[in-house]
Amino acid sequence: MSMKKLVITEMNYNKEAYAHFGTKFLIGNGYMGVRGTMEEYGAEYMPAVNIAGVYNLASPEKWRESLNAPNPFFAKLFVDGEELSLPNSADKVVFHEHKLCLTCGIHFRKTTFKTAKGNVTIETQRFASMTNFNTLAIKYSVVSDYDCLSKIVSGIDGVVWDINGPHFTSFNVTDNVVTGICDSGVSVTTSAKDIPFGDVTNSKIENGEKSTMNELSFSAKKGVEFGFSKIAFVQTSLDDKISKEPRKANFLLKYDDLRNEQKQYWEEFWKNSFVSIEGDEKAEIALNYSIYSLQIVAPRHANALSIPARGLSGQVYKGAVFWDTEMFMLDYFILNDPKTAKTLLKYRVDGLKGALEKADREGYNGAFYAWESHEDGIEACSKFNVTDVFTGRAVRTYFDDKQVHISSAIAYGMKKYVSMTGDYSILFEGGLDVVVECANFYLSLLTSRIFPKAGSPRKLEILDVVGPDEYHERVSNNAYTNRMAKFVFEFTLEALNIAKKAIKKNPSLYPFPESLNALKAGLKKIIPDMIDPKVNKDGVIEQFDGYFDLEDVSVDEVRSRLKDPREYWGGSNGVAYPTQVIKQADVVTMLAIFKDEFEKETMQANLDYYEPRTEHGSSLSACMYGLLQCFCDVPDCAYPMFLKSAEVDIVAPKKLWAGGIYIGGSHPASWGGAYQMLVYGFAGLKHNTKTKGKSSISFDPHLPKHWKRVSFNMTIEGKKYSVKITHDKVELNQI
Repeated sequence: MSMKKLVITEMNYNKEAYAHFGTKFLIGNGYMGVRGTMEEYGAEYMPAVNIAGVYNLASPEKWRESLNAPNPFFAKLFVDGEELSLPNSADKVVFHEHKLCLTCGIHFRKTTFKTAKGNVTIETQRFASMTNFNTLAIKYSVVSDYDCLSKIVSGIDGVVWDINGPHFTSFNVTDNVVTGICDSGVSVTTSAKDIPFGDVTNSKIENGEKSTMNELSFSAKKGVEFGFSKIAFVQTSLDDKISKEPRKANFLLKYDDLRNEQKQYWEEFWKNSFVSIEGDEKAEIALNYSIYSLQIVAPRHANALSIPARGLSGQVYKGAVFWDTEMFMLDYFILNDPKTAKTLLKYRVDGLKGALEKADREGYNGAFYAWESHEDGIEACSKFNVTDVFTGRAVRTYFDDKQVHISSAIAYGMKKYVSMTGDYSILFEGGLDVVVECANFYLSLLTSRIFPKAGSPRKLEILDVVGPDEYHERVSNNAYTNRMAKFVFEFTLEALNIAKKAIKKNPSLYPFPESLNALKAGLKKIIPDMIDPKVNKDGVIEQFDGYFDLEDVSVDEVRSRLKDPREYWGGSNGVAYPTQVIKQADVVTMLAIFKDEFEKETMQANLDYYEPRTEHGSSLSACMYGLLQCFCDVPDCAYPMFLKSAEVDIVAPKKLWAGGIYIGGSHPASWGGAYQMLVYGFAGLKHNTKTKGKSSISFDPHLPKHWKRVSFNMTIEGKKYSVKITHDKVELNQI
């Protein structure tokens, strides 16, 4: 498999694109993510060093969210007393290039300013070390085409960008060290060391209330490079709890050595993880950008941690973990990095306590996992999650208390992991407790509202929920939710059987109380009694009770009813609520997950019905439609959905703001969805779990017409394989 140079580039300076480019050119290493902004940018242009798994509440009136660290990449250039910075000196820019090299994980920037005396060029390269998780590095170089006296102000800026902050209520600033301290006692410290190069005439440190700055003066000669390299170290007061091996600052590290380690890491990574798509360079770059992006948010440093819905691109959605991880991202890690996949699931094991408490608080049994999960599984979602654009008042939403399908996603993730890896240890490390308590939760949701005729079986329902389609709240018998609840019951039986067999061989593995035998017996009786989804004469599954009775209008018609483009489409007053227009794949997601239970004609009928009625207001939507289109053997229809998922953070976003709140940032679920489409959809991977001690791997490809060959590696049940697929041939080799 040949490795190609993968580079994302933007030419010319665009002041208005700072929010989008901050996401597009993101670097990270799982411990933290660094937005791809200019070094001279202050907080108003949203630079951020976003920390994984560390949260704070600034005030009761605001939302709890992740923390951004003091920024060590701040630098500003002065030449002969004139400031040369963006956007202040944008009128002097004659060349600007913004570049992210995926093959080495380094962000490059080059800007040339034209002054009265000549041209001055700034070049930077910076990265988050993949081998030293707390460490960042930058090289800042300047060349002028005339002799000049220059000054670079380089330091750590403690005035950070926050959405619902400020979080740091006090600071401790010393030379080259800034510690921000929250009222909760959580602290984040950034320390750094500058190494100047060139003809340095003076160096001094200026410490402020929230920042520390080095002023480096140079006597610059025409064509001679000058500047500095910097090693920075970020740590939090919670590192001992979160990280496998908390590290101390090591300023003996040299920039060039760290950069070489970075390049070697990514070279080895791409040898195993690069996906080749011959005949479509655009798709190849987009998919590998998604793979790069998943890798830089993977919490490889942690014992048990997950990936927020916006990755590490900032504090959007409170930096919280959603069902996105298990349903959309987990497959990539299972097939490429099973250790990290287990880390993601261990986060849910650690969050069981929070899920149990939430269920009890809401009046249920078992584990009700958080819609927006913070540390220890606590629910971060507000009951008033949307603001009315006309009145400015908070609107009651039901994301946290009615999105009951979240717990099923956790069980589904457990199922995928044990099936694809053959590693059942997660079950005996708390995973079985998670699955059992998810089953107990859904048992407590079941109700018999329908009273059947005498002698006919009862039917169990789930009422008053919000499915994946958030535009329709408080509905009953959502087809996706009901099927996923049934799946939890089915997998609980499977997991309990696995446990019993393992316990016979090793009784110390897990205590198996009699109550679990009773649970098994109860589930066997209940599963056949669950209500089936309603299907109309055309084979279309009704998304929820009464859906077909809603007004049947187009997405464009609903959009035309908006009085303000920032309006929320859902909720009882939303323009979509009384109509059949939905936010995202709902029934389609169910069909894609349980495709073996449905005829192709049924899948196609539902595709034809729901796609024109879907606004695709969520980045989770396109990949599910694309998967189902592949399963219906129409890959060329699926291809635009694939590109929409893979390019979600490359192309300019449609929506960055909702009212006054920034909702942009990266879309890890969409990256993972693009990968799922490639592997399960276009390549058609099928893994049949063990029967009589054996399992099988097969492929049913559905390649777009213009694709010549797809090649990738994967790991299943501890064995690594190379896969090469053309329109008429599949090659599977163990490596």
